[in-house]
Amino acid sequence: MKLKLSLLFSLLLPASAIFMFSAQANEPRLYIRSVFDIQYAFCDIKTNGVTGFSNRNSARANRGFGTSSTGSMLFMTNGENEISLEFGALGWFSQDKISDKARNHFNPEATCKLELTAMRGKNSEVLTAIELAIDKNDQPVAIAPTDEPKYTAVSTPVVRHVIQAENTEPGHIEKQYFDPKEFPPNMTLYRFSRNVKISGLPDWEWIKATPYTNTPEQRQQLQQAYMAVWQAYNAKDLNTLREQKKVALKAWAWSTGESEESIFTDQSVYRNIKTTSFKMIPINWDDYRVKIMNQGRMVRLVNKSDLRNSPISYYYVDEDGDTVLATVAPIFSLINGRFVQVI
Repeated sequence: MKLKLSLLFSLLLPASAIFMFSAQANEPRLYIRSVFDIQYAFCDIKTNGVTGFSNRNSARANRGFGTSSTGSMLFMTNGENEISLEFGALGWFSQDKISDKARNHFNPEATCKLELTAMRGKNSEVLTAIELAIDKNDQPVAIAPTDEPKYTAVSTPVVRHVIQAENTEPGHIEKQYFDPKEFPPNMTLYRFSRNVKISGLPDWEWIKATPYTNTPEQRQQLQQAYMAVWQAYNAKDLNTLREQKKVALKAWAWSTGESEESIFTDQSVYRNIKTTSFKMIPINWDDYRVKIMNQGRMVRLVNKSDLRNSPISYYYVDEDGDTVLATVAPIFSLINGRFVQVI
């Protein structure tokens, strides 16, 4: 038996001014993506507090690389938005018995660069950026990109905070799947962020969400929403699953230029659900805690032993005959009194 994560979607894919985009019908559609390059470090790329990508698997393998882009516009609204990097040393993922001080030592070549890039047709422009490096004192610092004077005109200065990474605990996932170094205990992260104002984006459904505050009533309602999804998967009811995801599918179709149906059928779970070996894992609500994002307008439940796992988890047998544990990780918003999948 082996573990394989299968997330619902992959995102690989005070400011003094507003970067303006017109919305003429005859103009190509606006896309905004976070283009990043990571070298010799762990880096979590976030937009308004929502992770678009982290190179955790590469960091666990002591490589610490990652180059791609995320569909960050899905988490952005017209107005002020925050982009951020959470940067950590590879030593935290080491299996060696070393001190936390030694774990927090960076490779001197460690870097992480993020460029928030607007694209319309064949034209593209970097709106703002964050670029990190290691100084002579072994400290992560923000360095000024070449076009920093232009970025300063439309975004706030980069702010640095030292934070503790989220921790996990054993006992909420099968023992063979729990790795304490996947989310290292006591890990120090260096968070770099800046705000930028944007216009020209669609009014996503989550924008009008009621903020999630984790009241008992909200938590019960969120669990009911998860259970409805779980039951649809358990029944292999593709029509219900498609209906439950219609808000998310519409947003993804807009942001990628693909059709809603192609996005729906391109998910690995769409293929796995058709196998005779597909089996949903019963939910124990005590195994999950809430993760609130984007000023409370987005929320999901995460497994206390593996923060990438959700209550929508299942087994299937792959083409090699291995039993695989997979998970689907939707993001919900409370809209008009009910929880809706928005990502």
